[in-house]
Amino acid sequence: MIALGALLLNAPATDAQVENPPAAQEQTLVEGIAAIVGNEVILKSEVTLQMVILMQQEGINPGAASPEQEQQFSEQALANLVDEKVLVARARRDTIEVERSEVDAAVEARIEELIQSVGGEENFQQALLSEGLTEQRFRTQLRDQATNSLLSQKLISQQEFMRPTAVSRGEAADFLTERGSESFIVLRHILLIPPEEVDPTITALRRIETLRELIVSGQEDFASVARRESEDPGSRPNGGEYEPVERGYWVASVDSTVWNTDVGVVSQPVRSEFGWHLVEVLERDDRQARMRHILIQVSSGGAAIDALSETISAIRAEIEAGTPPETLVARFSEAANAVERKGYFRLISPADLATVAGIPQEWYPTLQSIQVGNWEGPLESLDGVHLIQQMELDSETTGLVLQYDFPAIERAVQRMRQNEALASWLEELRSQTYIEIKKNEDG
Repeated sequence: MIALGALLLNAPATDAQVENPPAAQEQTLVEGIAAIVGNEVILKSEVTLQMVILMQQEGINPGAASPEQEQQFSEQALANLVDEKVLVARARRDTIEVERSEVDAAVEARIEELIQSVGGEENFQQALLSEGLTEQRFRTQLRDQATNSLLSQKLISQQEFMRPTAVSRGEAADFLTERGSESFIVLRHILLIPPEEVDPTITALRRIETLRELIVSGQEDFASVARRESEDPGSRPNGGEYEPVERGYWVASVDSTVWNTDVGVVSQPVRSEFGWHLVEVLERDDRQARMRHILIQVSSGGAAIDALSETISAIRAEIEAGTPPETLVARFSEAANAVERKGYFRLISPADLATVAGIPQEWYPTLQSIQVGNWEGPLESLDGVHLIQQMELDSETTGLVLQYDFPAIERAVQRMRQNEALASWLEELRSQTYIEIKKNEDG
């Protein structure tokens, strides 16, 4: 893997600018410059850093990447940076600004990611030392990167095409038919309820009550506790913080808490099907709220599965014997309306598992490798013990998805529309901006 020292060394110190108009630069290839966008430059080191980040996000070890992968990610990194420069120029023209606190939070999140990637604070400090950098200087370098990213995000969020629009059931059905199998897996389940004496819910509640006391007593701040204790991988690196979202985005109990708790007040423990939550609202208006939360998932440590081992073995025997899924659901599942739902559980996007609330982290490997028709498990959640099966996305399954998970498909269609509109708008902005991609003299 590329050493952290290389990442630190390649972090851009400033947003370099071209002092003369682009025409004056046409005959001169400036060493270290990958592209000129308007009156700013993109350094080769910026491309390298962005390339490494993209690889890490895809789970690829940058040090072991093939030449083809390096070329692919380098081109994507450069394209992303060009778009960012175009967006930043437009944001500044529109006098959009970002708060210092927002930049600070983004820098802290990146620092935390780097610390975790190299195995701890001591290794991180050693890498800084080996490159002759102080932590303060490195933070300054990251601020420019974070500022540009936040300016771009804020500009995009203010565009009219980013506002959600209504989606008809026909459009949702067409989306599932055309793209559903590429984006989602549909799960059926058999839910088994463990005996009362094997109830992990109380233990999890006591744990989150202890964390709340640490925060409200002033012994620790919310963000620090979230980074250390929260079991929500999507928000944990950010101190539990999420970007502003619309009312109704969260699961019902959490959403109600977000909209009924005073700004700055730490909520009482809130239970959802995903575990126990603490919520602190940072900002809120009539339409959106920005909050942070701590999630403690509920697990019995295997005791619930052990208590149900005989039933699980019986179900496995029936599966081996070829018993139809709907028969198994009717015979064994204790989920509400199991027969009516034909065992339908929920819709999952494997690519977004880390940001899907309510799926225990321990489920991820199973969900990423599950195959159509296969039963997997047992898996434990707040509701009990599950055996799960991936359903084929046919007309009957599409009907179940639309009946029970229409909001998820509605959001997917809205995102598709927004992405298409954003791509068209970016193309227009690029056509209005001088862009020169420098040839790679090394290749």
